[in-house]
This record gives sequence, structure tokens and C-alpha cells, in this order.
Amino acid sequence: MNVKKFFANLFVLLLFACGVFYVGWIQFQVKPGHCAVMTSRTSGLYEKPIENGKFVWKWERLLPTNVSLELFDLNPVKFSQTCSGKLPGADLYAKKLGDNVDFSYSVNLELEVKISAENIHSLVKENKIKNQEDLNSYLENKSKVAATIITDYFLEMASKPQVMAVSASIPESDLEKILASSGELKNIDVVSCQIVSSRIPDVSLYNSCRKSYEDYVAVLSLRMEELAKTQAKSMVEQERLLNQLDKLGSILSKYPQLDKLYKEGDVSQLLNLIRTFE
Repeated sequence: MNVKKFFANLFVLLLFACGVFYVGWIQFQVKPGHCAVMTSRTSGLYEKPIENGKFVWKWERLLPTNVSLELFDLNPVKFSQTCSGKLPGADLYAKKLGDNVDFSYSVNLELEVKISAENIHSLVKENKIKNQEDLNSYLENKSKVAATIITDYFLEMASKPQVMAVSASIPESDLEKILASSGELKNIDVVSCQIVSSRIPDVSLYNSCRKSYEDYVAVLSLRMEELAKTQAKSMVEQERLLNQLDKLGSILSKYPQLDKLYKEGDVSQLLNLIRTFE
């Protein structure tokens, strides 16, 4: 009888131990392709992300309502982004060539982006995201940044002797090179980029028009500078003449005997006389 009671107690103890183990077995709560960020009232934010298949047991889970698990999807997410606009000064340069010239552009891209569990944990730690909805918004904003960088790359390449493929994907190696210089994308991975449609202006023609306009402005500025110097010199001469006439008036008032010389029109003699007083 005592033996039966012993084994019964042992069985209950084992069930209790299994229950405790199961409750504290955190990653069992995480689905494949997802991660979780754990926070607890007793210990705060757990130092690592929790992923399916990686054993994690935490005693904090044994306390009711003590632990909060926020799940995040690790699978790549697709976003459609359109970058459109006009090259700087496009309307001004187009006027020189006629109404048929269009320096506007539009690139429609479909990007696939993903983020690692470690970076998700960092974003939560930095209070940049709290849940999956925040993460989706974050990834969408990053996809906009990537689309802008890729569009700028297309515009740069358009001035070179090569043809851009429409409705084609960008090779992964080229995609990494295009986006490598951007510090804004260090937390995410752009898995793929599909060019759905694109309209790229004649950048070579645009550059020629811009250079022509800049040369015109440079020549105009030089002429304006020369004109300003000429006008300044003329103003100095006029001011000097006015000063001489002012002195002439003062001299005539002081020496009435010179009035006859002034009335006879021998101005050159008067001016020579004024210079003697300068």
C-alpha cells in the first residue's frame, strides 16, 4: 500500500514537474518563421529574441501575468513603391527645346524585404516598435528609402550608354551594391526587387541643356559684373564732378571777382582753379 502511495506521489510530482517545465518552455509558444520578444515585470526585457527551435526556459513564466510575449513575423514582406518626379530645373531646361521634351520620371518597383530576429529585438529595445503593426510600418518606410536609392541609380545609369530592362528583376549582387552605401538600410535586408514599370527621361540631353544653361548664366554674370564696374566708375566720376561744382559755388561766393570769368564761360580755367583748392 505504501509502495502504491509512493508511486502515486511520484507520478503527481512528475506531472507537476512536467507542467512547470512546459509553462517555462518559452520557445514552444513561438511559431516557425516567427520570433518573440519577452518582457517581464520582474526582469524587464529579455536580452535575446526567442525563436522557434532554440531552447529557452525562463522561470519568470511561472508567475501568473508576469511575462508578456510579443510575436513578430520573420518572413519576407512585399511592398509596391512608386518613385516619380522631375529632374532638377526640368521645366526651365525643357523650354529651350520645346513642349515635346519631358524630363519627368516614374519607376514602379516591387520590393521584398525582411528583418532578422536580432534587429527586431534591437528595435523593441530602442522603443522604435512595439508590435507587428509597428514592424510593418517600419519595413514599409525602409522599402521607400530603398526604392528612392534604386531610382536614383537608374537615373544615374541613364546617362551612360546602356539600356535599362523593363519588367525585369535586379540581380541580388547588383542590388547589394546599389544599397550598400545607405546607412538607413543597415537593419533590414532587401531580398529582391522587381521593376514593374519605368519611365526614364533622356538624361544625356538633360545634362547637355543644364550645362548650356549654366554656361549662359556664367557669361551673363560676367557681363553683369563688368557692367556694374562700369556703372560704379561712372558714379564715382559723377560724384567727383558734383563735388567740384559744389566747390565752384563756394569759391564764387567767397571770391566775387571770379564771377566774370565764370560768366564768360571759361569753365576749364575755373576747374583748374578748383583743383588748386583740393
